[in-house]
Formats: sequence, structure tokens, C-alpha cells
Amino acid sequence: MVKKTGAIMTDINRNSNQGIIITGGAIKADQVAVGTGAVAQKTIDTSQHADAAATIDDLRKQLSSLLDLIKQHRDILDASTEGAVEVAMQEAEREKPNKVVMSSIMDGITNGVKSISSVASAVNAIKSLIDIAIR
Repeated sequence: MVKKTGAIMTDINRNSNQGIIITGGAIKADQVAVGTGAVAQKTIDTSQHADAAATIDDLRKQLSSLLDLIKQHRDILDASTEGAVEVAMQEAEREKPNKVVMSSIMDGITNGVKSISSVASAVNAIKSLIDIAIR
């Protein structure tokens, strides 16, 4: 049993402690179970995340749509923007696309398309999909 006296914690019988005593520092955990019969359980909702292969296919389709959209705005956008999307498409075709590479490419594209909201929205949707599709 732990007894609190003012700011000082004293342990009357250390073997009977059913709690956690932290003196300095912190605990960072997904779950914590304390005490007799305690159980920690974590439930992950995967219904929001389709199967990985389907999600990668969605990513590829959205990149293709983005390329079409960028081609419609060739007169306004820098030519390198189209090339960057093509590089992203090549990366997405790999067996295991690199998330860091994909994210970096999309960040660069974001900077180039800020002036066209429809293109910027498409890029942001792809960036969100990258976080889900590539682990």
C-alpha cells in the first residue's frame, strides 16, 4: 500500500503495491495495465485502410489523373512539374515504393502548383494516400 503524506510518498509494504510509482521521468505507452487481473488491449480499426495492393493501385491512378490535370495547365506550370509527376509515377510502379522519395517528390510538386487550386488539391490528396499506402 502506498501512502501519500504531503509531497512525500512512502511505501508501507512494497510487495503489496498494485499501482505504478513514477519518481521523475515519464511513461510513454500505447496501453498500460496495472494491478491484479489487469489486461491491456489495443484495437486498430483497419476498415478505413483498404488492402495495401488496392491502395497502391489507387495511388497510381491518382498520379495518372494528376499528370493529366497538369498537362491541362502546361501554359501556367513549369515544365519540371510534369517531369516530377512522371518520376513519382515511376517510383509508384516499383514493387516497394519508397515513402521518403514519394513524399519528397510530392512536396516539390506542391511548391510548383500552389497557384492552381484544383491541382494543389489533387496533390494534397495524393500526399495523404502516400501515408496510407506506403509503409
